[in-house]
Amino acid sequence: MRILFYFILFFTQFAYAQNFFQIYRPLKPFPQEFIYLYESAQINDFKQSHQGKFNFTQFTEKLDHFCQENRPEEITLYFKSIIYKKFLEVHNSKIFDFDLNKSVSDKIADLLASNKEANINERYLSISEWLVSAIFYDIKNIMNDPLFSTYKLAKEQKSIEGIRIYNKIGLLAPLINNILELTPAEFNNFTSDVSFSLFDSIIKSMDIISKLMPKIVDPLKAEIKKNTPTSCFQIIKVPIISDKTKDIENILQKIETPSASNIIIKNYWVPKNAPPNYPTPDPNYSPPAQLPKPINDWN
Repeated sequence: MRILFYFILFFTQFAYAQNFFQIYRPLKPFPQEFIYLYESAQINDFKQSHQGKFNFTQFTEKLDHFCQENRPEEITLYFKSIIYKKFLEVHNSKIFDFDLNKSVSDKIADLLASNKEANINERYLSISEWLVSAIFYDIKNIMNDPLFSTYKLAKEQKSIEGIRIYNKIGLLAPLINNILELTPAEFNNFTSDVSFSLFDSIIKSMDIISKLMPKIVDPLKAEIKKNTPTSCFQIIKVPIISDKTKDIENILQKIETPSASNIIIKNYWVPKNAPPNYPTPDPNYSPPAQLPKPINDWN
């Protein structure tokens, strides 16, 4: 089965056709944030004609091996945490005291609304839209805080709650500033740059983990590997869209995704030594005429 996956990886070198190109789509247990990020990075890389800038085939092979060798909850937690950490590390030395107000919230709300109606080539990629939506959600939560209107005064008075709000705004300020100042295409490039930096960090982390992991057979991991699909990735086709294309619905219908029947799903609850075709009933089975009665042998 492993040979099949290598064949798929090799085949994608020839995937760039006249009207579509192919990308790798991560499956669970990778978190949704990573699925957005990985797909968007590949699409933006193709749109910017950076093919060869990053070896997605080799990286996908590493990720697939990592997925096969580790517990699902470990994979989900690791990739979620590293994505949030990487985006929150974005720093802008020009921002000292960001003024968060209703106009900022309204502007981001307008960007999200207009994104749905924009030309397909002028829209946020999925990771960018997710990030903008997440920032907008955080802004609404901050502004709904009862102490928001007086948090600066509360901070000066050394109030813990005032400091908490001030620090939270400071953490989000560089990302908010990028959302407001960059066009969707420029913001896509920004998230793509962060993604490639993230990929480098993941590669280093996976190498360290593989070296430090004890060479001991973990029965649970062995069982997980046994019940894990052949690959933690799908290959999907993405249409190449010209700037003159206006029929977005028609474009979206062209995206070819594998059917659910192509995904190998194992039943984790199937008992060991189960008969063939379990849980299909045996057609030759005849129930007993009378079930045995329990015996009271407590006396």
